[in-house]
Amino acid sequence: MMDLFDRKHISFVSVTQQFNTTHSMGRLTLNILLSFAQFEREIISERTRDKIAAARKKGKWSGGMPVLGYDLDPERAKLIVNEQEAEQVREIFRIYAENEGLIPTVEELNRRGWTMKRWRTQKGKDRGGRPFDKTSLAVLLRNVVYIGKVKHHAQIFAGEQKAVVPMDLWRRVQSTLKKRRPASDGRLQVKTPSPLRGLLRCQACDCGMTPAHSSRGGAKRYRYYVCTQAQKRGWKTCPTKSIPALRMEDAVVEQTRRLAESDELTSLVNEGRHAIASRVEYLEGKMANFEGSDGRSPLLEDAEQNEKAAKVRDEIASLQGITVHEEAIRHSLRDCLSVAAAEQGALFRRVLGSIECNGASATLRWNALGLATLASTYDMTEANHDLDD
Repeated sequence: MMDLFDRKHISFVSVTQQFNTTHSMGRLTLNILLSFAQFEREIISERTRDKIAAARKKGKWSGGMPVLGYDLDPERAKLIVNEQEAEQVREIFRIYAENEGLIPTVEELNRRGWTMKRWRTQKGKDRGGRPFDKTSLAVLLRNVVYIGKVKHHAQIFAGEQKAVVPMDLWRRVQSTLKKRRPASDGRLQVKTPSPLRGLLRCQACDCGMTPAHSSRGGAKRYRYYVCTQAQKRGWKTCPTKSIPALRMEDAVVEQTRRLAESDELTSLVNEGRHAIASRVEYLEGKMANFEGSDGRSPLLEDAEQNEKAAKVRDEIASLQGITVHEEAIRHSLRDCLSVAAAEQGALFRRVLGSIECNGASATLRWNALGLATLASTYDMTEANHDLDD
């Protein structure tokens, strides 16, 4: 900020303290005050961290969201047992020990209608109460609070709160969790290309589908796209569940090549031309905001704003340099089967907005702007990020 003042020949004069930045002594005084302010901020942060660490070592609750099975005593800032929830926590541990799996346990908890901790803030707002999924259940089962301890980084200390889970049950659950965790043999994990990563959505659950695989006998790898709802809360929650990756990828390739031979592409390309013009108009409006009505570019004195403005200028130049060639676009779409999986994925992410899957079929949502710029070097990531941040 002071650099900006200097460039504009503006001095900073303190009314309550005797210094003026037009003089060398005034600038020195200001820099000393700023250094001390920075020092105070860092000292406060260090003291806060040390206080939390000291409280944890004494077994005290150092704040945060309450956990299922306990309530917070506001006067003593201490966890007190909620007997009704504590019995529910013990039952959750027993269900997992019996089923020896996160998904079967989640399905049973959801069948019973049990949810995560629900509480009310000091401002009267209700929080929590969401259904369990694999992640939240695993966090609960590994929480040392339930055996009367507290954790600070990698260290565990005796806590002030009473234990609600018997130690033998706790050990059984931890042993099962450890056995069920995938073991690493030290080999480099090769990431399998998934061309439809980030595009597939489960229509029934209105959520994304993520790549997964299984191996039989350690030889052949079978790839799938799995509904994240089914992955987190069990197969019964989703009618689609999973779909073979190769079958879905072949279907998308076939629909893409069919588009290359259809009249629909012409209308999509024309729509893309309008999208390019609209994008340029939008970006030019942003540049006008950066530069100001008097042309003096007040915002561009800031380095961060200047960087954003440069990105806008580059994108405008890139868009204005595009000549849409329909035949070249058709040629690129025809060749989508012959390219490598990584290049295929880049092509799909450019020309597709999303793929809605209901298990039996898939509906492709085309990205007109991406199709129109397919034969150019335009970077689609620039069109997808918000420069207002």
